[in-house]
Amino acid sequence: MLTEAFAEAGRLRAEALGMPHHAVILVPHPMASRPAEEVEAVARAAFPQILAALTAPAPRPGAPATATPGRALGASRVEFPADIGDLNDAVENRGWSDGLPVIPPTEDRVGRLLDAVRLAPSAVLGVMPPRNGTVTAEKFAANAVMAGAAPLHAPLALAAVRAGLREEFNPAGIGVTTGGGTPLVIINGPEGRRANVNGGTSCFGSGYRANAAIGRTVRLVMRNLGGAIPGEMKKSTQAFPAEYSFCTAEAEAESPWEPLHVELGYRPEQSTVSLAGVRSFHQVTDHTSERGEEILETLAGSLRAVGAVSYYYQGRQGQVLVALCPEHAQKIAGAGYTKEAIKRFLFERARLPKGVLVGRGNYGERTWPSWIEEASDDALIPIVGEPGHLIVIVAGGSGRHSSWLPFWSATRLVTELVEA
Repeated sequence: MLTEAFAEAGRLRAEALGMPHHAVILVPHPMASRPAEEVEAVARAAFPQILAALTAPAPRPGAPATATPGRALGASRVEFPADIGDLNDAVENRGWSDGLPVIPPTEDRVGRLLDAVRLAPSAVLGVMPPRNGTVTAEKFAANAVMAGAAPLHAPLALAAVRAGLREEFNPAGIGVTTGGGTPLVIINGPEGRRANVNGGTSCFGSGYRANAAIGRTVRLVMRNLGGAIPGEMKKSTQAFPAEYSFCTAEAEAESPWEPLHVELGYRPEQSTVSLAGVRSFHQVTDHTSERGEEILETLAGSLRAVGAVSYYYQGRQGQVLVALCPEHAQKIAGAGYTKEAIKRFLFERARLPKGVLVGRGNYGERTWPSWIEEASDDALIPIVGEPGHLIVIVAGGSGRHSSWLPFWSATRLVTELVEA
């Protein structure tokens, strides 16, 4: 049963799962904002259709079904106009573009990227939901070329795509949610430095080809092979511009603590790519505080945000990324705080009264543990289920601006080792 706004998405998902004849019962949109009695009335009205669908004979073998082009294995060869403008028009007409111009994925360019990652064209990396397109090395390389990646960027982009295929990342959910989940690529280790991935000034912004190409590769693979196309499967209510490309390195040289990949158990000389499915970006400015604890309290105050969905998804182990600028990080470390101490501080201070959360936000979809359900309205509810669900990195340049990025509800940070 789907609301009318999701009719096409439901059809395409059923097709991708090999059930093109699956019954779809449509109800009016929206449902989430309706009073309980209206929801009950809609359900009662739909019940005869549901019963009929459940008791109808199964489709006979050989019944015609819609084709599923997203599940094809091999890459096709297509001739495009030589003029770059005409080529981009043709790519857009085929639905392969994110709206920005692309680099022509010629056999020569694709071949150079495949050489850089030492993979055969037919090597299968996995299946990308929601339309379950097979991601081969050749298809990855074609999308990476379109995104502007050079051979130097290919191993990092490949690791990012591998991370995006992981079940913990939940690409099926990220690709269709109205909440606008967006993949953020975080790069650690020497390969990121060799490829000139920016983790300093404007680290989440524009100006660096490596950042733009690596982040954009992930998005194009999700779109072109996974079918996460806006208006079809992808249903982000508003989304945000980072969907074009969202990639940073950690500012390891400026960090007073161990970098993320070392914290996760990798060696300092290894290179990793981590992928976070984030909803949004919240900047936290503190030019005034001189004590590390005061800066942390400013950050905790920002995290105490009514409407922040992280408060509702503790049962799904919801995570929050905290990106400290180097100046804030140095002040906080100077006050004696380790990463673990920062997480404990924010876990204890970034809380809202249960009564503020009940009946608003994503209360209807909450996944609270029993202690919260049984608590009084005065109980203070943490933004995450435990301190370890806060992820702390150092990123950015000069200035006293940090940020926090809430994860989409049902996703986890995933990390892949770079094979260079």
